[in-house]
Amino acid sequence: MGFRIVDDITLADTAVECDGRDLPELFMAGADALVTVMVDDPGTVMRHERRTIYLENGEIDQLLYAFLNELLYYKDAESLILVPEEIKIEKHNAQYCLWCSAAGETADQKKHSFNVDVKAVTFHKFNVKYKNNIWCATIVFDV
Repeated sequence: MGFRIVDDITLADTAVECDGRDLPELFMAGADALVTVMVDDPGTVMRHERRTIYLENGEIDQLLYAFLNELLYYKDAESLILVPEEIKIEKHNAQYCLWCSAAGETADQKKHSFNVDVKAVTFHKFNVKYKNNIWCATIVFDV
């Protein structure tokens, strides 16, 4: 389970397909894809700064969309490249509730080799589905 970059979905942006055996694994794969698209070697991102992310949404696809854009918010607002370390997703009543512990560090041109600057997650071809006991998502990053 994980992610793969897909070349035939978009010309100007970067598309990925992610999968996971459960929702936390799917969301982790999406976050891994986001960091990998931005940073050539995600292993160079040290875990110095910690953030906790809590989100709710009635739709699982909208929760994934909000989660990835929240990671981008930290990149843009605080120059933090965050890597999720733990993700929990539960359903309470009609709401999916996500809790994520993420860690990372300030983006540094001298330390990190950057591929592209992801500006946002787009709705173009965006989808989440459960098929054959696997959660799958198609995500397009605006670069």
